[in-house]
Amino acid sequence: MKKTLSWLIWLDPLSIQDKLRNGPLARMGDHLRCRARGGLNIDFDVRDRVLGEKAFGLAAVAAPVSGINKELHGHIVADLSSAGKSILVEFGPHPSQQSGAALERTMSVTQLRDTGASPPVRPVTGQSLLDMKLAGLAITALTAYDYPTARLVDQASIDLILVGDSVGMAVLGYESTLPVTMEEMLHHTHAVARGVKRAFLVADMPFGSYHTSTDEALRNATRFIKESGAHAVKLEGGERRAGLVRRMTEAEISVVAHIGLTPQSIHRMSGYKVQGRSVEAIERLYTDAAALQDAGAVAIVLEGIPREVAAEITRRSTIPTIGIGAGPDCDGQILVFHDLFNLTFSAPAKFARRYADGAEFFANALGRYRADVAAHAFPADAESYHLSREVAAQLESNDQDGEGRSPDTDEKDASKIFDKLVAVGRD
Repeated sequence: MKKTLSWLIWLDPLSIQDKLRNGPLARMGDHLRCRARGGLNIDFDVRDRVLGEKAFGLAAVAAPVSGINKELHGHIVADLSSAGKSILVEFGPHPSQQSGAALERTMSVTQLRDTGASPPVRPVTGQSLLDMKLAGLAITALTAYDYPTARLVDQASIDLILVGDSVGMAVLGYESTLPVTMEEMLHHTHAVARGVKRAFLVADMPFGSYHTSTDEALRNATRFIKESGAHAVKLEGGERRAGLVRRMTEAEISVVAHIGLTPQSIHRMSGYKVQGRSVEAIERLYTDAAALQDAGAVAIVLEGIPREVAAEITRRSTIPTIGIGAGPDCDGQILVFHDLFNLTFSAPAKFARRYADGAEFFANALGRYRADVAAHAFPADAESYHLSREVAAQLESNDQDGEGRSPDTDEKDASKIFDKLVAVGRD
């Protein structure tokens, strides 16, 4: 008897329409059908969940469990390929099917990484970001500070991931970004890099790591690339940083610049205040952006400036602009991951839109866990390991053999054995 399993399929925005016409995909109303090996059909419903050219859905696969494990898994990627470009980014069991998995196959966080072969992924590069600007395609960017978050962000096809020094406030509990050290940034960047397969990975250079000398700044920037796996570094400051950006570019280190509200200048700016409100300040921002572009920066973050000013900088720039609190006219947008999910334990900034309430989600889950443990409802028998029948039978037999013996009997037996040993010693 066949069992129906649910499988999660993610489609990559690589000529989906061409593959619908020429590849193994066929549209059937609101469903897409994939013809797998062995004549097996996989239907999944894209419904309203189509964002641009990106689509995803749940596939209901009617096939024997053995067929799923031995034939289907690992072959779909090849069947869905066309001209060497696979549209499949992820393929595997839907999480709801994991509840009955053998404990030996899933041991807590020890097997987070996929063990099966995955299709090739086209990585985002500095040139990719420029191509997106020229094509009028919005660039998506988010922060990430650890491996699991990086995987989630990367698998959501976010184009740029920034390991920001905002880790100090979002993760480490500092009052500002200023206390964050090089070693902390290297540590978090390395963790994020292990979870990134596609996104352009940028690491923030912390306060003090590029301020004292060009040579020290180059050494520190090199460590991010060489030791932590970053693709580029980000540093704050305008025209006065142009020389440093040029030196880093000459040293084959890609640089993302950052102007406007620069958090590392919080004391000079007397707090987190919107910049570029006067004509003089606006002209200075125009000059800063032009100088950094000419120095070789691959992109510029515009933070906390009026929408009109950001739009004009974007129009003038030949490199991508990434906005945060700079209006919708930039080439891309970036937010702090924790702002998206209400994990900051503070009121959000005006520009930070919350897409889900992670704090409530975690609080509810933690409360249920505590209640289950307190009520002895967790772990259940199904979540416990058991002895094999042979070992259980052997233990039961041993227990039966020991029944009826009292401590006095055991003591007398031990005394007899001791007396015999003493007698042997005398002989």
